Amino acid sequence: MKRMIVGLGLTLAGVLIATGFGTSANAATATLGPPWVLYKDLPDPAACNSAGYYFEQQGIIQEYSCDEIVPPSPDARGDVELWVIF
Repeated sequence: MKRMIVGLGLTLAGVLIATGFGTSANAATATLGPPWVLYKDLPDPAACNSAGYYFEQQGIIQEYSCDEIVPPSPDARGDVELWVIF
């Protein structure tokens, strides 16, 4: 459900930018929108930061941000979203 809401929000933000009513790129992690793109889900913050740093150093992306949705625990892997600007 949360992914559907995020997807709808990103679609709406894209429409608003296309019509000239966009928001600034300096958004907080909780309100990431264009030009930020959800790149992939990772199991923990260390993996997210490592992947983001690698992609940034390789010139694949300009900037990255990790948004921890579910923290990892001894019983289950976490869910951390890697958001990027290309």
